[in-house]
Amino acid sequence: MNKIKQVLLLAGDIVGLYLSLALTLLVRYGKITPQLKEAHLWPFSVAFLFWIAVFYIVGLYEIRFLKRGYLLVENLAAGVLTSLVASLALFYLVPSFVISPKRNLVIFSFFFFIFSLLWRWFFEKNLVTHQKNLLLVGQSQENNELADYFKKYPQVGYRLAFYLREKKLPSSEKIREIINQYQIQAIIIAPPKGGRKILRILLSQISQGIEIEDSLSACEKFLFKIPLEKIEELWLASILSQDKSAYEATKRPLEFLAAFVLLVFLFPLFVLIALAIKLDSKGPVIYQQKRVGKNNQIFTLYKFRTMIKEAEKFGPQWAKENDPRITRVGKILRVSHLDELPQLINILKGELSFVGPRPERPEFVEKLKEKIPYYQLRHLVKPGVTGWAQVNYRYASSLKDTQEKLRYDFFYIKNRSFVLDFLIILKTLKLIFSKPSS
Repeated sequence: MNKIKQVLLLAGDIVGLYLSLALTLLVRYGKITPQLKEAHLWPFSVAFLFWIAVFYIVGLYEIRFLKRGYLLVENLAAGVLTSLVASLALFYLVPSFVISPKRNLVIFSFFFFIFSLLWRWFFEKNLVTHQKNLLLVGQSQENNELADYFKKYPQVGYRLAFYLREKKLPSSEKIREIINQYQIQAIIIAPPKGGRKILRILLSQISQGIEIEDSLSACEKFLFKIPLEKIEELWLASILSQDKSAYEATKRPLEFLAAFVLLVFLFPLFVLIALAIKLDSKGPVIYQQKRVGKNNQIFTLYKFRTMIKEAEKFGPQWAKENDPRITRVGKILRVSHLDELPQLINILKGELSFVGPRPERPEFVEKLKEKIPYYQLRHLVKPGVTGWAQVNYRYASSLKDTQEKLRYDFFYIKNRSFVLDFLIILKTLKLIFSKPSS
């Protein structure tokens, strides 16, 4: 349902983009001639791709964020201003567009800002307000997280009507009483031992039309992660048997080409960063560290050094927020993510992808494999510079944090695709401009 709402929201914006362009031409020229239409339609259509990407980055297609009042206006203004600047740059950098419509772009931006704001207000009032009464069955970490999620974001389409926290299996009479009293339309169940019995109770008592879903599927759908505690051999078999050969075969040459172009283009920046590191502190410019890659292969990861020379004289340590070992230049590099740039070399060598689970150090992997079930499964795919866990969770500075990030890694492994990779890259860009790296 959420995906459908996002598509509708996007479709409305696309209509708004072309409607705002038409209004701009009418206001500026008094009429829309074939010549004006031909000169503006194609260039603006290309620019609209940037507008949609920017709107995604600033969170304007997140249904859960529609009820944010002034924050929605603030985010929309930021999205429009960023898109305006990107469009101006585009028109000046592409001579074949012929036109350089500075005034038209400003008028267009005003019209589209008004349209987008009215469209989101209308959308939230008329298309998001309907909520299904939800029943959560079974006390569990997953259901606790889902309960918090639905209370915080009722606009996703569900209202938590009742949370049955009892550890013992409820009777069919109690289930039926709750369903009737709270007019339940959807149920998420995290059954304890004897789960098949409770499922039979539900199936025998619930009238047709009520949604029934297990907590594992619900966490994947709404929280975009997979609970480690609920993983079973059948789920693992389904993941291992997925055919991703076409995706993997196409991804490698595309990433090689992109990494090569970026290395050539960013070479002057590499030189400037190297000089800054040398002037700021003693030690090598490039920091080399062993990491575990696909199929448990060890490789050397390259980064610009951001810590003091003897940062690990007492042995390997997890990085922390506000880590005192970080240098002055290192803080800037980490906040801007520029310390990651040498990893383009790892991508060229085929050791790393742009997107994938973040590669961990061998010393930590050996310990984590012993403490976290199925941890080694994250090595089924090539690690990445950024990943689903990185854009959804903070620093992993403890075992608990690592377990939480692994839930997101498993979601990526199961659902990896070019579309998801692209969305992760966009979310990464959003994080770069909003908060320190993790």
